[in-house]
Order: sequence, then structure tokens, then C-alpha cells
Amino acid sequence: MKIRHCNTRAKFEMGLFRPDKAFRRGTFTMPCTRQEVQGVICSTTDVDGRCQSGGPAERYLQRESEGKDPAEPPLTERIYMQEFGEDGFILTAGNRVHTMWRMKMTLEGDNPVHGTFEYIEHNGDRWYGNVMNLVFSLDDAIRSVGGGTGKWHWL
Repeated sequence: MKIRHCNTRAKFEMGLFRPDKAFRRGTFTMPCTRQEVQGVICSTTDVDGRCQSGGPAERYLQRESEGKDPAEPPLTERIYMQEFGEDGFILTAGNRVHTMWRMKMTLEGDNPVHGTFEYIEHNGDRWYGNVMNLVFSLDDAIRSVGGGTGKWHWL
């Protein structure tokens, strides 16, 4: 009898397997100002050592200081900030032609800050690992300053 080996990772990357549950919305509270929240979130790295939202935020602010439209989608696929301000941001994965997903963070109040993080557009499971890294990085950032999470909704 011959045993065939199944490369699960390759099948997942090809889209043959979908995650059982997908993140939709989460709430949180952090004991600091909105500016401090964004600083903590943008400097938090994921398990691979990548700064998931810091790079897009820096590119947004750089384009804005150069007088260019900071929300213009890039030519090549990447994660970029579509909006960025004191009350939160919209993080988008895609390019000029195609949007894979958009996620929105809304921040209210100061000391403590109450926030939500949620999908506002979802066009398939491509780059789903980036969403999971963002959720886990956000959780780490919240807990690093003594904050807490409310209900996290998964579908």
C-alpha cells in the first residue's frame, strides 16, 4: 500500500482550504490618548517581526507631506492606508485595479480610548494571513499598555 503525502500548506495557499472562521469585528479599550494608541499600534510587530500598520502609515504621511494624494491606491498589490487621522484609519489590501479587503479602525475618547476594528469590504480570502497577523498584532498592542478587548466577532 502506497501512502500519498498531502501538502496542506500548498493547498491552503492555492485556496483549496479556507479558514474555518474569519474575523469580522472587535472592540477594545486602551488607557491612553488616541495619538498614543496609534503610536503603539503602528509600532507593534507581528510574529514574523513585520510592522503591519506602521509601514502603510509612514507611506501615507510621507505622500501627504510631499503634496501627493496619500490615499491613491498603489500600482502593485500591497497593504496601504486609505485614510489616516486622529479618529482612526482605513487599511486596504490591493492596488488600483483590485481591492482584496478593507479594514477600519475607529477611535473615540481619550483616557480611556474606546475602539473598534472591523472589515468594511471583503473580496475573498486572498492575503487572509495578513488579516490574522493584524488581529493578533492589535491584541498584543492593546495588552502591552494594559488595555482590554471586548467581544471579537468571528464568522
